[in-house]
Amino acid sequence: MRKFIPLAATAVLLTTAATPAWAAAADAPTDVQVGRVDGKNQVTWVDDGEANVVRAEYLDTGVVDVLTRPAADAANKVQLKNLRNSDRIRVTVTSVNSAQEESTAGVSGLFDALHVTKPALTNADLLPDRSIRVQWTYAAAQDLTPGDPLDSPDLLALDISGQERIPLPAGSTSYTLPARTGPAQISVAVSNSWSSTFGTGRVQLGTLQAAIAVPAQAVYGGTLGITSTINSDLESIAVPIEIQARTSKTAAWKTIGRWTTYPGQTRSTPVNSPGAREYRLWASAVKEIDQSVIKLAPAVSTSARSSKSFANVYNTRFEPATTAIGTTTNLSVHVNPEVSMNAALQQLVGTTWKHVRSVPITNGRAYIPTKATSRGTVTFRIVTPVVQVNGLQVEPGSSKPFTLTIR
Repeated sequence: MRKFIPLAATAVLLTTAATPAWAAAADAPTDVQVGRVDGKNQVTWVDDGEANVVRAEYLDTGVVDVLTRPAADAANKVQLKNLRNSDRIRVTVTSVNSAQEESTAGVSGLFDALHVTKPALTNADLLPDRSIRVQWTYAAAQDLTPGDPLDSPDLLALDISGQERIPLPAGSTSYTLPARTGPAQISVAVSNSWSSTFGTGRVQLGTLQAAIAVPAQAVYGGTLGITSTINSDLESIAVPIEIQARTSKTAAWKTIGRWTTYPGQTRSTPVNSPGAREYRLWASAVKEIDQSVIKLAPAVSTSARSSKSFANVYNTRFEPATTAIGTTTNLSVHVNPEVSMNAALQQLVGTTWKHVRSVPITNGRAYIPTKATSRGTVTFRIVTPVVQVNGLQVEPGSSKPFTLTIR
C-alpha cells in the first residue's frame, strides 16, 4: 500500500528535490514455487525487479526465519538449505520498494524438511571367508505431507573410515562387505536433501599379529620352551590362542595348548618334546562388544616352526668301571625313548670314534656282561640310531664319554 505524506512536508520536498515524496508499495511476488533442480532444493518467484525478503514459516511451531534478502539485481531463485526439522513449512517472498517497505507475501505450497533419523547398528560378524556382515535398524521420520516437490528418499550407506561410501539398497537392514584388510572404522550413514548423520554404534575392524619362537631341538622327553606374543591395533581385546603341532607338512594341525591372552603380552609355554614336529601359534578370530563399538579381527597364524628331538642316552657306564684282567664287568645303558633298538658301542681311538659292537636295547635298557681282556684305560660312548616313536622321528643320541680301566 502507499504511504501518505503531510502537505507542509510535501511543499518543502518539492522545493528541494525532484524525487517524489512517496513511493508506491511493491506488488506481491507471484508464482512462488519450490522444487528440486540438479538435486538441490530451491524456491523461485516472479516480481517486477525489486529486492526481496525470503522467509521460512514453520506452521507447527509458529517460528518464522528470514532465509535471505536478495538484492534487486539478483536472480529470482534461492537455494533452500539448513531449514529446521519440520513437517509443515512454507516459503514466503515479499518485494521491497525504494522506501524499504515490504509488499504482501507470495506464498509457496506446503512441504516438509524432515531430517534423517539415526540408524542403529545391531550386529556385525566376520564370516569364514573374512567378509563382514553388518546389521542395523532404521526408522525414517513420519512424513505428514507426502508427495511434496521437495521430498527426497533417505539414502543409507556404509561409511568406511570416512574414505569410502558404499550405497545400500532402500529398506535394507544388512549388508555383507567383501573381505578387506583392517584397520577400518565401519559405520552406517544416512542422508537426504536436508541433513545427514552417522548411526549409533560402529564396527572397528582390526588385525592381529602373531609371533612364536620354538627351540630347534631338545632331548626326547625334555621341555621345549615355546615363547609366543600377540599384538593388535585393537585395544583391550581378549584373544583366544592355541599352540598347534603336526607330524609332517601334510598332516593336520592338532591343538596342544590353549589359553586367552591380550595384545602385547608374551607367554612362555613348556611343551614336551616327543619327536620331530612342526609348531605354530594360532589366534582365533575376535569379536568383542565394547558399549557401542563392535571390535572384529580375523584369525591369524604364524608360519610353521620345526623342532627335532634327540634320544637321551644316560646313566651309561661299566659296572664296575675298574676291574682286573680276565674278570667280567657289565655295560649298563639307559635310553629315552624307552623303545627297542640296536645301539652302537664306540671306542675313542686318538681323536676318532671307532665302532666296537652292537648293543641291543630292549625297552630303553641294556645290561651286557663284558669280559676284560687287555690292560689299560679305554674311553667309550653309546650312539643310538634314528627311531620312530608314535609316528614321530627321534634323531640319534649320544651318551657322555665313559671309561673302563683294566689292571
